[in-house]
Amino acid sequence: MKKLTRIEIEQMIASGSELNFENAVLSNLDLSNLDLSGANFEWHDFNAVKLNGTNLEGANLQNTKLQGARLKGARLKGANLQEADLRGAILQEADLRGANFKAAYLSCTQLDGANLTEAYLKSAWMEGVNLEGANLEKANMQSATLQFANLENANLEGADLYMANLWKANFEGAVLQGANMERADLIDANLENANLEGADLYMANLWKANFEGAVLQGANMERANLVDANFKGTILELEVA
Repeated sequence: MKKLTRIEIEQMIASGSELNFENAVLSNLDLSNLDLSGANFEWHDFNAVKLNGTNLEGANLQNTKLQGARLKGARLKGANLQEADLRGAILQEADLRGANFKAAYLSCTQLDGANLTEAYLKSAWMEGVNLEGANLEKANMQSATLQFANLENANLEGADLYMANLWKANFEGAVLQGANMERADLIDANLENANLEGADLYMANLWKANFEGAVLQGANMERANLVDANFKGTILELEVA
């Protein structure tokens, strides 16, 4: 294992060398704003590495350890982060379009304002994640765990939340038009003033969920559990056969 410096990495980039860091040590480095697109970091441990504004588009970050990593404004479009550990990482305003987060660990991660359009988050662990104002349009979040997650004012139009665990998640003011929330667990979730027009909530568990002021025109709630749910002030034209 070789310990690399920022200067050595800059020289690799300038020479057009293959950016394969599989056997390198990068701990405590400031790699902010470098172009590391397409680089291979599989199984790497980013201990105390700064990656603010770094270009990691298409990079292989599968199974990497990025706990608490600083990636504010980083570009990770199309990056592979499958099973990566990003607990507590800072990814505010990051470009994560089409990134693969399958089964990744994102608990308590800061993703507010991030662009996750069409991101693949199936089975991701996201307890307490902050996604306030994030763009999750058409994101795949099937079977993801988002207990206590903050999705206030997030855009989830057309997102797939099939069987997702959304217990006590905060969707206040979120856009969920056409979202698939079939069989999702929304126990005690807050959907105040959210837009769920045309959303599919078939067999969803909405026990004690708060829909106050929400838009629910055309939403499908067939066979959903509506016990103690709050629909005060909602715009209703539901399918609840």
